[in-house]
Amino acid sequence: MDIPRTSGAVVTGPGIEILIENEEIEIDPYEPENVSSNSIDLRLHEMLRVYEVGYYKHRRFHDPHLGIAGSGPTLDMREANGTRDLEIPEEGLVLVPGVLYLGRTVERVGAHRYVPWFDGRSSVGRLGIHVHCTAGRGDTGWFGTVTLEIHVVHPVRIYAGSRICQATFLTTVGKVRPYKGRYQDQVDPTASRFHMPISSQGKKEE
Repeated sequence: MDIPRTSGAVVTGPGIEILIENEEIEIDPYEPENVSSNSIDLRLHEMLRVYEVGYYKHRRFHDPHLGIAGSGPTLDMREANGTRDLEIPEEGLVLVPGVLYLGRTVERVGAHRYVPWFDGRSSVGRLGIHVHCTAGRGDTGWFGTVTLEIHVVHPVRIYAGSRICQATFLTTVGKVRPYKGRYQDQVDPTASRFHMPISSQGKKEE
């Protein structure tokens, strides 16, 4: 069954179900109960990643997860910045303000002709959890797990497997140019690849 394509429109929940069935949208693993009126909820994976440096430049800090205290140097957008992995235990993990946590969704997501848009769920936002800093829009032709740029207003305990965000799909106008950028087929929470030259774009996550 096909659905009408209206330029610039938001795909409804029943429309998402049809597009997944027709393999025009990929959500893997797919849980039908996570489809709502015009979006589908995505779950938080147990793996988190944090930058080793760059929390604060001119104040002392203590990170309860890494046990590091001292004056924090800065991140450099022209360099590959070191990261360290955290795992959310069964009893949950308390996130603290002032730290950027790179998370990922359980689900692999993508679409060839639709634009995915990722936002926090209302119930998550009301806890002061931001699921992305600025990069909520995906690209046509991009596929992978979604890297979440998580930061919190106050300390809050999170749990793996929680429905942390939602994906909305928008129809496109004009000829589609498939995504061939730095983050195609990413799996783990992926740190910034801003430092990579253009010739390196399109490589798969190693």
